[in-house]
This record gives sequence, C-alpha cells and structure tokens, in this order.
Amino acid sequence: MNPTSNKTYRKLANGLTVSRALLAIPFVISLAIGNQSLSWMIFCLCGITDFIDGFLAKKAGGGTDFGSRLDPLADKIIIVAALLWMTSQYILPFWAIWIIISRELIVTGWRSTAMKGGIASYGGKLKTILQFTSIMLLLFPTHWSTFSVLEVLYQLGYVLFWISLIIAISSGFLYFKRQTAVHLK
Repeated sequence: MNPTSNKTYRKLANGLTVSRALLAIPFVISLAIGNQSLSWMIFCLCGITDFIDGFLAKKAGGGTDFGSRLDPLADKIIIVAALLWMTSQYILPFWAIWIIISRELIVTGWRSTAMKGGIASYGGKLKTILQFTSIMLLLFPTHWSTFSVLEVLYQLGYVLFWISLIIAISSGFLYFKRQTAVHLK
C-alpha cells in the first residue's frame, strides 16, 4: 500500500472518530425528548463508525496518535451518555453505572499517559463491543416490534450488560495490576 493511501485511510478514520464524538450531542438531545427511533439510529451509527474507523486504521498499518487518543474517548462519551440516561429511567442500577464510569476514568487516564494513547486490551475491546450491543438492544424502540420480541431483545441486552460489567471490572483490575507493576520497577 502506498503512503498516500495510508494517509487517506488515517484521515478518514480520524474523521469518523470525530463524527462519533460529535454525534453524542444529537444522541443526548434525542434521548431527552423521548425520540426512541432517532436515539437508536444515532447509537447504531456510532457503533458502525467505531467499527469502520478501526478497520481503516488497521488497513493503513495503524492509526494516528490523535485517533488512538480520541477513539476510546468518543466511545466512552456515547456509551456513558446512554448508560446515564438508562439509569435516570431506572432501566439499569446506578451502582453498576458508577462502577463502569469509575473504571473508564481510571483506565482512560492510564492509557492517555502512554505515548500513543495506549493499546486497548482484548478484555477492554470485548467490553466495549458488549456495551455497544447491550445498549443497542436496551434502547430498541418499543414501537418497532411486538411485546414478545422486545422482551427477548431487552433480556438479551440485560445479560450482555452484566457480562460487560464483569469484563469491565476484570479488565480494569488487569490494567491496575499492569500499571502497579510498571510503577514499582
């Protein structure tokens, strides 16, 4: 692959990452006004852009320092916005969201001190995928389907949320262990 193509892929990846961060604004507004369909579509679009920007960065042989720092932040902005809204609607318990937000702040702080934003662990990536998927299922618009289908989607969303919480705790613990070992040397 030639350097011009790599540069183009990296710019596209960064543009998608920035757009995902900016989509948090209409996402939060659509949640606040109760537009389930728009909220769900924006959230899905954010998940798709996350996948595509990662694909483009890999295709370019790696992303940029800017992208490696902004990508996890953009994910956290949209995920935390959705989780906080779900807590305000009594869909998910506050204590679980508090654990997730605390973990994200600590791990993101550690990763941001790394030269290129720090590499996400497999557990961290799996956690993000499960969070996106569980939120997508829990936000599914009620008027788009029958009660029985919604019940299955919501139950699956809950199961995936709790699995993502367990992975968030365990991968956070592994980051802590790794950081402690590095700082004790």
